[in-house]
Parts: sequence; C-alpha cells; structure tokens
Amino acid sequence: MDIDEPIPSARQLDRGISPRDLEYTVKMVKAVREAVGREVELAIDCHGAFDVNTAVKIGRRLEEYDLLWIEDPVPLGNPAAMAKVSQAIQTPICTGELLNTRFEFRELLERQAADIIMPDVVRTGGILEMKKIAAVADMFYVPLAPHNMVGPVATIATAHICACISNFLVMEFQLGDVPWRDRLLDTPVPIKDGCIELPRKPGLGVSLNMREVEKHLA
Repeated sequence: MDIDEPIPSARQLDRGISPRDLEYTVKMVKAVREAVGREVELAIDCHGAFDVNTAVKIGRRLEEYDLLWIEDPVPLGNPAAMAKVSQAIQTPICTGELLNTRFEFRELLERQAADIIMPDVVRTGGILEMKKIAAVADMFYVPLAPHNMVGPVATIATAHICACISNFLVMEFQLGDVPWRDRLLDTPVPIKDGCIELPRKPGLGVSLNMREVEKHLA
C-alpha cells in the first residue's frame, strides 16, 4: 500500500511530514493491518518522498504493525542515507527499482542499505543481468522482491527468473492499469491461487498478439 500519496504533506518540497499527517498515516496502516489480520503480509511504499529523519520517525511509529517492508523511504540515489534509515528502524527496507546493473546494487548491499532489493528486469537489461544481481544479493543473504510494473511480457520474464533463484521472496504484479492488458499475449498471464504458473512452451512460453499490440502503439 502507498502511504505518501494520500497525505497532503507528501507534496511539500521539504520531504517532511506534519504531525497531523503522521497520525493519519499511522491510523491508515493500523486500519489495513486490522482488516487483513496478522497472517497477511503487508508492505508499504513511500516512493522516496521523505528525508532521513522523517523516514525514521515514520518507520518507528509503524514497527508495531509487523510490516513486510518499507519501500523507498528516502529517494534512491544516496545509499548512505538509505543505510542510515535501515539501521535506525526494525522494519526491513526494500529498494532498488531504479538501479540498472549489479554494480549499482553492489554499493547498496555493501553499505547494508537494503534488507530486500527489487530490481526490474526491463531496467536492469534482461534476464541474465537480473540473475547476476540475484547472485550478488545472495552473497549478502538479501532476498529479491522484483519490481514489475511494465507489462505481461516483463511479468512472464520476471516469473522465470524468480523460479530459478534461491533468494526469491515475492514478485510485484500490476492489476487494472489498462483493460486490454490480457489481450497483449496469446494467452493471459496464468495466475492460480495467487501464483503464476510458468508456461511450458519454448522461450518465455508466450507470444505477442500483434493485432492487439498495433492498436496501442505510442
């Protein structure tokens, strides 16, 4: 769930949060936790909206709700700042969707700035580089929760990666962005009981529906 977008202070330039909005954020997370129960894993995303002190303040207030992670509490680009937040709170920090190669992830991991990383197969350059990033993260005993917001081809490619690495945690999945998403492939992304069933055909196991693709060229 996003916590930065519903609050007015997230639109300020100083990356802070007002006391009123902090209390609203805590109530919002508390309400969701109580609704889904403790058996459901709940993660929050800050979209890099806050400064270090604000991120720590929010993180400490939310510790009692047993979050799976806090994503991008501060802007991604300064691993030292992210590490300071990570070391100050108990909830795991998840970040990395804007990083490109294993070399950028290495700095993040060496500084112990992330407890979970979320590389994106499209941004990192493909399946092989993503597997290398997973191997580097495994050296630090850090799991992967791949970022996945591009489309069904990237979803299938990411799922194949998740199935063959030892430090896979969970994969992001985008729902409801456009009504024609499932028509872009010869068959929709096969989801059963909250999991993706990997196609058994050669390659990625799916093909583009070019007639549908041509309707949405940009």
